[in-house]
Amino acid sequence: MTLAQVTEWMRTGRKYHDLLQPPPATGLIAHSSGALHAGHLATRTPASAVASLSGVWQTWDPDFAPNPLLAGDVPRLLTWGTGAFDGGTTR
Repeated sequence: MTLAQVTEWMRTGRKYHDLLQPPPATGLIAHSSGALHAGHLATRTPASAVASLSGVWQTWDPDFAPNPLLAGDVPRLLTWGTGAFDGGTTR
């Protein structure tokens, strides 16, 4: 099942489908490799925003499609971190 198909199922076939906003009010959020998929989906389906958590954008294959970070005008949040166990203190 593709992300587009999952999105359609969430809007029509899922038990709580009536709780989702219709397009383009739905935002997309994903982590790691999934961030690439969500970014690409945002260039092909209406979305209000995309959040990319630790997306591995350096692995994007430009032969597949133009980099979604450079395409369209959907607002994007890009975040990366080093983790809680990198020598810093945690409380």
